Amino acid sequence: MVKRGIFQHKYQEIQKIRPEEGRQFIYEVIRVKNGSPLFLREHVERLIQSHLLVFGRELDLSSMGYGDFLREDPSGQATSYKEGAVEVASIEASSSELGISEKSLRVDCLKLIQQEKIENQNIRIEVFYQPKLQIAVFAVPSSYPSAEIVKSGVRLITVTATRDDPHAKVDPREFRKKIVTKMKKQGAFEAALVDSEGKVTEGTRSNLFFVKEIVW
Repeated sequence: MVKRGIFQHKYQEIQKIRPEEGRQFIYEVIRVKNGSPLFLREHVERLIQSHLLVFGRELDLSSMGYGDFLREDPSGQATSYKEGAVEVASIEASSSELGISEKSLRVDCLKLIQQEKIENQNIRIEVFYQPKLQIAVFAVPSSYPSAEIVKSGVRLITVTATRDDPHAKVDPREFRKKIVTKMKKQGAFEAALVDSEGKVTEGTRSNLFFVKEIVW
């Protein structure tokens, strides 16, 4: 099956559009629920921050024609989506609140949801250079606990591992491959990462929080 997505702000086949082996990239995974991307703005803001941390410069999409793309928006449908209960009017080029990079990435995500008719699935943004700036947005397989599992709980293991920079989401393939192998061997749904001091830092795909009596 041919995989399609948004590449360089165009909806097209992206089967072979991935970073070359060993080439660094940053990414964000966004949950789409009932056709709406959850916390889209926050994800895009973190992606832009990751770009600054990893590549040492601001993410600038103006040279890729994104400014013209946003002004023209030939489909006329990118702003018809909602983020939760809020109309996405803020990504229109007339909004001075957002920069071109943030508007562009948000429009790409919304266009993908529209074109692929995504209702309940994860989408992924990848940003990399080979050698020029490349941006891809596509749907990825996703699974969430059923109501029964939420009630009864899931099997969790701990793995001694830490990300180099927890503030930037970079190429996770090798890092996650070893953890997933351990999870499968032990029949675990999730793994909590533990640092060299024995402190639990994060989950591989989940946020962790603890309840002590009524103190959160």
